[in-house]
Amino acid sequence: MLPTPGATCSGEKEENLMSHTTLPASALPVHDQPTPRTVPVSRRLAVVGLVGGALLNGAESIGMRLLLPAQPATGAAKLQAIADTGMTYAVLVTLGTLAIPFMIIGFLALTHLLAQRAPRTGRVAVTLLLTGMFGFFGRHVLSLAQVPLSQSACPR
Repeated sequence: MLPTPGATCSGEKEENLMSHTTLPASALPVHDQPTPRTVPVSRRLAVVGLVGGALLNGAESIGMRLLLPAQPATGAAKLQAIADTGMTYAVLVTLGTLAIPFMIIGFLALTHLLAQRAPRTGRVAVTLLLTGMFGFFGRHVLSLAQVPLSQSACPR
């Protein structure tokens, strides 16, 4: 025989604590409260940022290796090599530069997801991300500046 609900093994009736608990009249059930937004951008924008940034940055990287000769290390020789490639170098560096805002959006969304579980790690990740992206952007600006310098330094 199974005991009846609310009864103990000795046959005594257990007191239901939930029946005596009252909620304040203003308390709303949990499912009725609005869910706070945890990501700074929408999911679609985060996906577009990650995929777009990866595609643009990958196109620059692959194009630099497949379409351009190896870059010399010295300044004058490097400018001459850039001048010899025509607009290919400029287009590839522009693709990489356009990838940066997309990557920032996607990576910020990912760091906010991380911050939900590990707030300190999320803050460190955002700081390192923004610092690294400024350096990445600076490198691309210098690469873009080499295009007009190569045209003026190397007469045709």
